[in-house]
Parts: sequence; C-alpha cells; structure tokens
Amino acid sequence: MAKLSKYFTPILEERDKLVLLQLLGLDKASFQLVEEVLQQKVLIQNWDEEGAKTQILDPLFPDSSQSHLETQLAKIWVSHSSLVEDVEIGHSRFCLFDQIIPYPYSFFFREDTQNRNIRFSPPEFLKGVHDLRAVANQLGSQLANFELSVLWIRGFETSFPLLFHFVRKKLIRVGTLSSLHNLVEKFEQKQLSSADLRQFFGTQAAFFEVNLSQFRDVICPWERLTSAINRCLSHPSSKILGEPLHTPESPSFLDFEL
Repeated sequence: MAKLSKYFTPILEERDKLVLLQLLGLDKASFQLVEEVLQQKVLIQNWDEEGAKTQILDPLFPDSSQSHLETQLAKIWVSHSSLVEDVEIGHSRFCLFDQIIPYPYSFFFREDTQNRNIRFSPPEFLKGVHDLRAVANQLGSQLANFELSVLWIRGFETSFPLLFHFVRKKLIRVGTLSSLHNLVEKFEQKQLSSADLRQFFGTQAAFFEVNLSQFRDVICPWERLTSAINRCLSHPSSKILGEPLHTPESPSFLDFEL
C-alpha cells in the first residue's frame, strides 16, 4: 500500500471499546470499585455484566460513608491524593489494553501515578490482576518491536482486528481498518506470511492472534484472558513476525495513504 499518513486510523470510539471489552470477556467480571479523594471515599460502584450500581458519597455527611453497596465482591481501590489528575509517569508503555477498553475495566492494566494509587483485594484477585498485567506487558512489548502490528482478538462468536502504530517502541495510534479482514482471512487459511504483511503495509510488520474461544472452560474472566494471551506468546502458530525495525535510520513515521 503506497503512502499512508500517521493518522491512518480513526481513534477508537467508546462503542468500539465496549465491543472489545465483550470480546475480551472482561464485561463478565464482577467487582466493586471504590474511589477516594484525599483519603475520603467519594464513589462506590458494583460492576457486573449488567453494568454499574452506584453510590456517590457526600464527605460533608459522615453517615453517608456507610455504603448500601457493601459486598463480598473483589475490590478495586483507587485513591487520589489530589483533585488534579497527573501524567501517568509510572505507566508502562507496553500495557496496551488500557488503551482499548473503557473505564473502569482499564484499571486492570493501569499503573500507579504520582497522585493516584490503585489497589486490589482480596489477595487472589490481586494475583489474578498481577498475572494478567504481566502477560499483557509481554504481548505489548512484542507488538512494539514493529512499526505496525495487527492484533486480532477472537471471541466466542465475533472478532475484532486492531492496528497498532509505534515509533521507536512508543505507541502513536491504535485503530482498525476494514482491509485488515483480508489479512485475517489469509491467517485463518494458514496462508499469511511476513512477505504478505510487508507487501500490504509497505514495511516490516507483525500479526498476532489472541483467541479466547479456545478457553471456554475457564470461568474467571481475567484468568481466561491471561490464558489466551499466554498462548499467543508461546505458540508460534499464533503470530506472523516480520523483521523487527530497531535501527536509528528507521523513519520517524510512516506516511500511509488509504
């Protein structure tokens, strides 16, 4: 494909992120979100596949701190030490899933910042999130070895191809293109090669498959996603890799024309 601009895909819309959330299976996760500002609880939400039940707490009335949403659900605690959100200095550049799924599920992948601390309880939930983040970071690191990486997410009934654009391993943009389905079709037929990717994009690129449909028997949503990403990382059949672009003479951006 000749000359592509670095703005080759539109920014993912919220409806796209909701579709991706469902494909990843995280919409089935049940947890309680507790947000605090300056050590004062201001919001409690119980999340499940039906959405959120919310209680907003008024710090001026101490009695309101007794939540009517008390639960045995796993908990995500988000503590803000300032009313102003800061730049995510501690954010891993390779943890890409927080870019493609909506709040508050993105907290599964977000790191602490100077003014924000994220905690998980009980310990088994903390371990599950830690394991998920670890494999998600590994996958992100592999995607970032290429200026263009396709990530094909396969759910139980539908799928969604994403295109990630990196410059010197920094994510510039993520979106989708209808023409990516041509690559998906070739991959399904076991006919996709690194040469096909290079011809399609005009540069060395990669294709990765995260297939959750192979883990139907795993009940826990974050464990299922962890297993699917692990398979992508460990099975050569789950990816097609071009030659990584690491050299200083690599262009600062690709100029695509769709």
